[in-house]
Amino acid sequence: VLTGNITVGQVDGISITADDGTLDLNGFTISTTSNTGGPYRGIFVHGKNIVIRNGRIKGNYENVAGELIGGGFAAGVEGNFNTSGNGTNVVCEDLQIIGCQHGITFYWPEGNYSVRRCNIHHCDSGISLAGLPAGVQNTVSESQVVQCTGTGITAGLVKECYIMINTSLPSPPDAIYASMAIGCRVSSGNVNAANRYNMP
Repeated sequence: VLTGNITVGQVDGISITADDGTLDLNGFTISTTSNTGGPYRGIFVHGKNIVIRNGRIKGNYENVAGELIGGGFAAGVEGNFNTSGNGTNVVCEDLQIIGCQHGITFYWPEGNYSVRRCNIHHCDSGISLAGLPAGVQNTVSESQVVQCTGTGITAGLVKECYIMINTSLPSPPDAIYASMAIGCRVSSGNVNAANRYNMP
């Protein structure tokens, strides 16, 4: 359980190497003083069977007229790409991620990731779970992605989310790229979902 705010430079804010644990940010913020890009994350997940919840991760990127400028964390939360199971079976809930190059990113297609009630602002990509949608085992629900310049949410199942893309690209990227989308609202960006329900 975090007992206060954490501010770092060009390093990861917190690195989780243990398995079977919960990181409760307890309403506090992990932030960076860096104004340049770099391979540093607010939270970097190496372990498996992890829950991360209840706090903020803040970088110094900002969406200005559809362009992402600034610097700081490359990702708010990022999972290690490892087929042995590291960085898998992770739940992210009740997080606010502001001004990171990417919001929440996990890589392993069968990693069993769940993101719920998270708000992502002023990033490139918002939430990306395992690249191409792989069934419905990687899910995003009740989350918001706004003022992002790239793809909003990539997951197997995207449910009851709100996405708004703001980009200077001539063709906006996907707001949702999923196997299934249910009850989502999209104010800009494309919906690329094999199956959609309760949506326009």
